[in-house]
Amino acid sequence: MAKTLKVRIPAVISPDGKWCAYGYPGAMTNPDWSMVEEVADNGEASFEYKRVWITAELPIPETDEIKALSVAGT
Repeated sequence: MAKTLKVRIPAVISPDGKWCAYGYPGAMTNPDWSMVEEVADNGEASFEYKRVWITAELPIPETDEIKALSVAGT
């Protein structure tokens, strides 16, 4: 059975569809909501954002290498 890590990622969503999710270990208990809002608004924080949490269980890699596929132009 693969080991997993449960994470909580702070995210903001505006009425017009702008959004941003920004996670790091400290954000799970003490997120910088204003920073997340500024990133979603390209540097201009708005008071119209709804603050939400994304909860996920992520698999912990069992090797030192994670294989990825990159497609140019996307």
